[in-house]
Amino acid sequence: MRQTGVGTPPVQVSAEENLTDMVTANAERFAHAVSFRRLVDGSWLDVTARDFAAHVRAVARGLISVGFAPGDKIALLCGTRYEWSLLEFACWTVGCVSVPIDPSAPAEQVERIMSQSRAKALVVDSAAHRQVVARVVDRLADLDWVWQLDAEEDVAPAIDELTALGAGVDDTEVDRRRLAVRADDLASIVHTAGVTGPAKAVRQTHRTLLAQARGCLAAVPQLLRPGHSTLLFGAMTQPHLRATALACVYARTTLGHLPDEESLSTDLGTFRPTFLVTVPRTLERVYGLLAGRAHADGNGRVFDLAADVAVRRSQEQVHGVSLRLAHLAATRLVYPRVRGALGGRCIGVLCAGGQLDRRLTHFFRGAGVPVFQGYSLTEAGGFAALETPGNAAVAGSVGMPLPGVAVRVEDDGTILISGDAVAPAEDASGGWLATGDVGRLDHAGYLHVTGREGDTIRTIDGPEVAPGPLEDRLRSHPLVSRCVVVGDQRPFVGALLTVDQDVADLWFGEDRVGLDAALAAAVSAANRGASVRIRRFRVLDEELSETTGELAGGQSPRRDVIAKVRAEEIAALYG
Repeated sequence: MRQTGVGTPPVQVSAEENLTDMVTANAERFAHAVSFRRLVDGSWLDVTARDFAAHVRAVARGLISVGFAPGDKIALLCGTRYEWSLLEFACWTVGCVSVPIDPSAPAEQVERIMSQSRAKALVVDSAAHRQVVARVVDRLADLDWVWQLDAEEDVAPAIDELTALGAGVDDTEVDRRRLAVRADDLASIVHTAGVTGPAKAVRQTHRTLLAQARGCLAAVPQLLRPGHSTLLFGAMTQPHLRATALACVYARTTLGHLPDEESLSTDLGTFRPTFLVTVPRTLERVYGLLAGRAHADGNGRVFDLAADVAVRRSQEQVHGVSLRLAHLAATRLVYPRVRGALGGRCIGVLCAGGQLDRRLTHFFRGAGVPVFQGYSLTEAGGFAALETPGNAAVAGSVGMPLPGVAVRVEDDGTILISGDAVAPAEDASGGWLATGDVGRLDHAGYLHVTGREGDTIRTIDGPEVAPGPLEDRLRSHPLVSRCVVVGDQRPFVGALLTVDQDVADLWFGEDRVGLDAALAAAVSAANRGASVRIRRFRVLDEELSETTGELAGGQSPRRDVIAKVRAEEIAALYG
């Protein structure tokens, strides 16, 4: 039976609005509010709303000075950094269209996106990205400008160059261009990850992204508020990160960008975010490292008991005296380490890009850091559904439709979305866009995503199986960094695993026998309750890679590529 759910309250975007209105309004009404904290030489420097608006205007003048017209495309091939937000808002100020490209994209993908979008300019962050572009630049007929953010001996920083170029442009021209942009004008062209097929270009309007920002604020106002802060890490092409960045500017929540995760623990401690937006693997690693350190220090039993208490505290409606006393003791002895691992001030986590194991969800909530699972899509400009403080902890769900989004599930389980926060698409039927995912809406209106259309395997004698849920269960173990279930047209289901070496070193050191036994136990635990069981697994010597095409931009596995690249390892499972 067809099921429909609509996010409430409704989100309104008028025809005259555009994304840059929030920057101007913040600068005029809250000039001294800290909009960003910018990482410079290892220190976080405040950027006020007035400062940010001035930076945006300076770069916008530069774009006008070199001849960019409304509708021209400007591609961004750079990591997560302050300049990303600055460049997008400058681009939108002059009516141009941003084209984000995943910073790990190979040269062939960069060429394809640049050619399809007909981008006239490309901004890279480093010499390494400039070298990627150099391999394909002679085939990019529309490309006129390449700017680099990082300074080098013979390369001026892009922001400085654009600011200098625009020094002679009058502010009235900037205002004229900005005010001419309308809600239904194109703001950005973003490409999907291309997990089960070719990457698809999604055309996001100012209405789409502004509705997404307002929907996020309506869903989690406890997190998105003035005085709060978040630190973004991971590629800004991930829809949940980009939506959060816009929502933070809209809500006057201080935003920080982290280019890489090499020193994530230290950076969280110095930035001290109020909330985080991340993928399940980050939280799985946090739990694994906390447990590993506790066991290495001889406090493993105390940590395990505290973890059980946290889970019970979250799950049970009524808390008896013994549970309350145990939770009080754990709050003093163990849970501060959980909050400390997330920066010390974190009051909540938005989690998207996969399903976090429910036990870990209960663990973090019981320890004082609630996790809100979300369902994010490039086509939705960010979140299509989200758990919130008022509708969390429904086992297996990704919450209710975001305000501004309607969700429909067809008889065959196909999930469709509609609304202002959904990018308009030519292939949308009656205003409903097929997501390519399958799932269900339960009686209370919570969305459950169970897999991808076409993402199935069938053994020689067995039924068709969706590998995603089994992979999620196994990957939720702290030792497992990646899991790919295989077995299509094979006698049984197997799995390729990669190990989180940091966690493995903490837990087992050089004890390979102990590690193998723990991985076998993890596979057995994942098999419990599954309709099809993993009979054999193999640990890969190195991580799956985007460079070889094994991972899509959102870090999801590409099964067809993995089947070719890892053919020998897969064959060994059945030898």
